[in-house]
Amino acid sequence: MKKLLLTISLTLLGINLFIGLIFPTYNWFNVPLSSLVLINNAVLLYLSSDKRHSDAYRISLSFIYSFINVVLFIAAQSSPAAVFNNWLLMAMIAVSVCQWLLIALIRYMNRHAE
Repeated sequence: MKKLLLTISLTLLGINLFIGLIFPTYNWFNVPLSSLVLINNAVLLYLSSDKRHSDAYRISLSFIYSFINVVLFIAAQSSPAAVFNNWLLMAMIAVSVCQWLLIALIRYMNRHAE
């Protein structure tokens, strides 16, 4: 399952970069931003598919992270090309931090529950 996840993630990242090179309307700011969202999604799904977690955690986290990261990918595509005063970028960072805190909390709870 982890090999399939990595293969799909690398394929999506390659497609994103390829489209960014082909289409001139695909903004220079949005290509790395959407690539970071895809990398973040791959790492989070990889960490949440740990065998030490129960099946319910793995399945629910996979659905939650996938849905949130689809929304973040769409937000990355429609984000303005500015770092300063970019509320959409700040919201994306806040959501990503919450995702990482959730995975850290689950890993901590799982480690100390045994």
